[in-house]
Amino acid sequence: MNKRLIKKVNEQLCLHPIGSIFSELNATSPEDVSLEKVKPDRRELDKIIMGEILGLTEEEQLEVYCAVIDLVKSRLEKAKSVKKKKLKEGIDIDSLVKTIM
Repeated sequence: MNKRLIKKVNEQLCLHPIGSIFSELNATSPEDVSLEKVKPDRRELDKIIMGEILGLTEEEQLEVYCAVIDLVKSRLEKAKSVKKKKLKEGIDIDSLVKTIM
């Protein structure tokens, strides 16, 4: 493996702001994912890491992308469904009221 290549690809990746996983893969659901849609500099680094270092085939790399999109999407949906506690300057008012009562 060529360390210079990894360094070069990493430097290219650092030239633009890193977006969300959805923008990096240009997909919002596992069904939308394709290797051709992944940002080129992101894809080059992933080819080195997932392909050369980890030995994953392109099909397996695609499965990783799909799984990551699915996981992130699920976690975001779950976070939206969780009731937010009322906090006032770091104090959980609901818990304080329950404790006192």
